[in-house]
Amino acid sequence: MALLQLTTEIDPQDSRYAIIVFNGELDSSRLHDAEKALSSFIETFKGSHLIFDWHELAYINSDSIGMVMVTHTRLTKRGIHLMVIGARPNIEDISEAIGLTKIIPFFADKAAALDSMTA
Repeated sequence: MALLQLTTEIDPQDSRYAIIVFNGELDSSRLHDAEKALSSFIETFKGSHLIFDWHELAYINSDSIGMVMVTHTRLTKRGIHLMVIGARPNIEDISEAIGLTKIIPFFADKAAALDSMTA
């Protein structure tokens, strides 16, 4: 059973965004802890864009995708945009198949996501 680690990256030079890095597997056994950590961060987040970095996310199950959608809805109600960067091909394929990429923008990397913020 692989662990899930969430870390936050905040650029002191640019308060518009924060990045939450997902490392490991996001499945039902880790969902509650991930929800708590995300909720705690979101409550105090003042930026306009939250970026989920999925470069190191090896697996995500349907319950976890539901949690991502709930997070997206909470953020949208506060005027915050959610973006995903670096999803592995298997995760991006599933995300496309279920329509997640039509709701939440996916980008190859941080630079592409940041470019979209200024466009």
